[in-house]
Amino acid sequence: MNSNGVPNGTTANIIKPPNTSSINGKATGEDESSWDLQSAAAFSRQNSMECWDYTIELECLQGPQDLQLAAELGKTLLERNKELESDLRQHQAIINDQAQEIEYLTKQTAALREVNDSRLRMYENIEISISDLERANHRLVLENSADKKHIKTLCHTVETLESRCEELVKQNEDLNKIIAMDRRKKERQQNRENGWKDGAMKSSKSRQDNHDSEPETEEKNSTQFQRVVRFVST
Repeated sequence: MNSNGVPNGTTANIIKPPNTSSINGKATGEDESSWDLQSAAAFSRQNSMECWDYTIELECLQGPQDLQLAAELGKTLLERNKELESDLRQHQAIINDQAQEIEYLTKQTAALREVNDSRLRMYENIEISISDLERANHRLVLENSADKKHIKTLCHTVETLESRCEELVKQNEDLNKIIAMDRRKKERQQNRENGWKDGAMKSSKSRQDNHDSEPETEEKNSTQFQRVVRFVST
């Protein structure tokens, strides 16, 4: 900005509006006319936004009418410069808005990238956990298969032991029957032997009793015989 409050590098700094006498065609010196022409030419050279070169037209201007035309041309160019400045400010505001939007989108992109990275890390951890779980599941499947085989073997062993136990129970019953039969045989044999012993003892006792009674009978017979003999002799 210059001292007049006009931005540097604009047409307002290049061309100054002519005074009233110049506009009315009453200019008194050639310096002012030459300055206006030089300023207009310099403006035409520096103003690239109009896409038109006014240098030749400005150099051809001479006299009061030419100065009036130059003043009108400068005024027109100044208005055009103001319009361009307004457009520039609008475009600058748009650029600022777009820059803020780009900054916001950049921050949002960075945040989304962080979220994406965190999700990728989480997915990696999940994949690692899935791999661990798959290995653990495979190990459990193998252990389950081994346990099933072991259970099947134990069931077969239990069935074998049950059949063996039934056989042993049957053998035990048979042995108990045999023992009972042997016991009864022994009891009958013992009873028979005891009966024989009792009969022998009774027979021996009767024989002894008979042997003891024979002398008494003989004595009685002899006594009776003696009595008979005495009776006969008398």
